[in-house]
Amino acid sequence: MSSSNPSRPSRGSTIEVLYFDGCPSYEHAVALVRKPLAAERITAPIQLIRVDTDVDAQHYGFYGSPTIRVNGEDIAPLPAGATPHLACRVYRTPDGQLAPVPAYETLVAALQGEHAAPTPNTARSNAPDNQSRGRSDAMITVPSAAARTVCAPPRRAT
Repeated sequence: MSSSNPSRPSRGSTIEVLYFDGCPSYEHAVALVRKPLAAERITAPIQLIRVDTDVDAQHYGFYGSPTIRVNGEDIAPLPAGATPHLACRVYRTPDGQLAPVPAYETLVAALQGEHAAPTPNTARSNAPDNQSRGRSDAMITVPSAAARTVCAPPRRAT
């Protein structure tokens, strides 16, 4: 089967969606990732990584569910002092609302290599720069009651 618009190669892109079991937002995150891949005709696998414990969170550098990385870089800036742990992750949208996934435009920019989210090792030193960029999609920490409105808390094994 031939196509007049063949897929562009991924150019080695690696896309990861990290989540915890029971996260109501990770499937939405995966669907959101697929949209710009299809629109840009980029062929790249999406690796789903389930994080089960705080030890796993430390190992994977997991800052909340869902987390999306392109080529190992988180697509949204991390707040200063963020530590990996099992938690819900919420993002501030361009209109100031809280959302369980980042903005579509953030994904497009990450896939085009235009994002500059700091790595966990540079999150503290780059925090003021994140704010000066005016990024509306930064991960934020919210009180647990507010987080429950956009993401159910993780289920813990007893």
